Amino acid sequence: MIYTFYMLCIGELKYVGSTKNWSNRLSDHKYNCLNPNAPKYLYNCYISFREYLQTNNLTWEHIEKHIITEIDINTEKKTKEEIRKEVFKLENTFCRIMGDNMNASLPLGNNVNFVEE
Repeated sequence: MIYTFYMLCIGELKYVGSTKNWSNRLSDHKYNCLNPNAPKYLYNCYISFREYLQTNNLTWEHIEKHIITEIDINTEKKTKEEIRKEVFKLENTFCRIMGDNMNASLPLGNNVNFVEE
């Protein structure tokens, strides 16, 4: 299975992620960032992106999209949990290398990305 590791950035904001489907994931990020009814609308990364876009009179299209690398992960004889951990370890490494500052936690850490209302 091919996994794409990517970085979204605008100004000093950087977000590193991974996906099996790049175009769907990019659309999902845009939807969660701009749609107040989206389930992840209140995640810190989307709040930060929106604030930066509004402050600088920019649109989602101004966000730079970079593919870091694509890696073929051998999924034979591995459980879904083993595959997930392997992908998250790689994503964690790329977060550290690329200087990700948008995720509230690195992969495999606690999910503290949601802002309580």
